[in-house]
Amino acid sequence: MTPTLLGRWQTRLVLFLVIVSPVTLVASWLLGKSGGLSAEPFGLAAAMLLTGLVFEAIAQQLQRFRWDQDWPFALFVGQAVCEFWVAFVAIRLDFVPGLEACDLARIDRVSRQIACVDYALPIGPAMVQAAVIIALSLVFVTGVAPVLFPRWRYRGGQFSGFHRRD
Repeated sequence: MTPTLLGRWQTRLVLFLVIVSPVTLVASWLLGKSGGLSAEPFGLAAAMLLTGLVFEAIAQQLQRFRWDQDWPFALFVGQAVCEFWVAFVAIRLDFVPGLEACDLARIDRVSRQIACVDYALPIGPAMVQAAVIIALSLVFVTGVAPVLFPRWRYRGGQFSGFHRRD
């Protein structure tokens, strides 16, 4: 069964609750200063979720050109990597409300422009967080969900209790 857009969104929200939230909580705790939680991993997760919801709508339209109207799982990983980079660049460009892109900025003496010296969300921890989320999501979608929710795939990716009864 080809996933429907509603099914893709439901699957993404279930993944967000089951996988992304706990991983983000751990990443936030590890990056937090003085025993607190850091807001940047939560911002990255939220930006990836919003980017993913938009990407799902685009992918739903693009897959109509494929003969079976479905994507192989290799494109699942490629799409997730693209979502990470779009979300990460949005954070670095200070497009995510409520998050500061830079912890420490200095004025360059030559160009007289402000340059960020210490980013609030370093690339290394962000990539590790995204890699763990992508890997666990792939395991969930290819292994856990079909076992725990056997009709999930045949309902277009919609979970029981949330699907339309026609």
